[in-house]
Amino acid sequence: MFGGASLNNGSGVNSLSTESLENDVLMNNLYSTSTDKSNGMSVNSRATYLKTGKSNWKLFKINANVSYSESFSETEWHNITRYFAVQNEIIDDRYQNDESNTLSYSATASATLKLSSLLYLVPSLTSGVTVETIDRLHSLSNDDVIEDLSPNFNRQYSYARPGLSLKRNTQKTQIDFSARIEYLKLLNTLNNTETENNNFLYFIPSFSWRYEYSTGKRLGFNYNSSLNAPSARQLLPVANTINSLQIYSGNSSLIPEYRHNVRFNWLMYDQFSQTSIFASLSGTYTEDKINFSRTILDNFAQEIRLINVKDDYSARGDFDFSTPFRKLGIDLNARLSESWNRGLSYVNETENINTNYSHTLSLYLNNRKKEKWDLMVGGKIQYSDAKYSVQESLNRSYFNTSAYTDLSYTPSEKWYFSFSADITRYDEQSFGEAVNIPILRAEIS
Repeated sequence: MFGGASLNNGSGVNSLSTESLENDVLMNNLYSTSTDKSNGMSVNSRATYLKTGKSNWKLFKINANVSYSESFSETEWHNITRYFAVQNEIIDDRYQNDESNTLSYSATASATLKLSSLLYLVPSLTSGVTVETIDRLHSLSNDDVIEDLSPNFNRQYSYARPGLSLKRNTQKTQIDFSARIEYLKLLNTLNNTETENNNFLYFIPSFSWRYEYSTGKRLGFNYNSSLNAPSARQLLPVANTINSLQIYSGNSSLIPEYRHNVRFNWLMYDQFSQTSIFASLSGTYTEDKINFSRTILDNFAQEIRLINVKDDYSARGDFDFSTPFRKLGIDLNARLSESWNRGLSYVNETENINTNYSHTLSLYLNNRKKEKWDLMVGGKIQYSDAKYSVQESLNRSYFNTSAYTDLSYTPSEKWYFSFSADITRYDEQSFGEAVNIPILRAEIS
């Protein structure tokens, strides 16, 4: 039996000033100051039972998990909103308290059947329930509660997953094919009134293959599918008005995202030179992706609502090279990453295709002998290109660069010293002007 608990709390004061620009004409202005306080707690427990079997039934296994978390946040804000299109100014002072908790419990039973010396069959059954509750109190500065903005929302997600896995292992090849049926039930209630009650049935296959064709050289292929059920905050159909220019609300009619992931990788490691090369290509296709639908109002404020869109595509490629320079006593690691994403959102009920490209190059050096000193230095440069089909004036291409160093010293078994520093520079296309953000950390123990 394993268990754990954690506590956290935090508070802060924030200020926000936003402006909307179109053809260099000032449209709207929001000046906002807010104070936030929050605390939370989480507890989890897990139990596992194993029993070896007789004859061809080799292993029986049962897992059980229980977890509980709760959080409480208080937000107080003062907004001055100017709508220049209608020459109107609104001042409001409000409070919003959110109390949320999540209870999850699940159990899995499986057995391993030996079909031959290399082939195994593993039937399994998983069942579980997750219950999330959000209790919100929204009031004016005079303590008058706004009932329409103070919901009590409950989301219950229950599921059953019968599955079957077939495994074949040899000295050089490992193959694993599994398939499961997932039956799930989503039940939402708002202020003790049922808003949605849906049942879903999915087929969830996966396949993995790994082949070591030579010493230190390996190929791998993976395919898996998965579900991502919407959270209670995504389902909550009540507006959040903290930002009066961007009013956000969830959607109780959301359905789960259904993801398909494919990945191919190649690894080469030379034990004599200690040089390694790793390359991978991956792609993801998501059905019923949860994304945003924006409505621009007459005063140019925005209402943002979550919806399911028909599809979302992403792809990524990585190339990693590392080798030692023994004469210099250092190791070098270089990585090149390429990523692409094509997503879909809506603006005033019009499809807005978002296409993002990212190119990242990083380089790190560290010392080989780490008896007392451990030093790493490096940097990264990233080029991003974002395009939008609805409003091409929002297209952006920008560079972000960062440098990093980490130094630690262990003079004896009792003492440890460390220092790290990194600085990230965001291009002017990211924030309207170039921004440098340095971070320093130090530790003595």
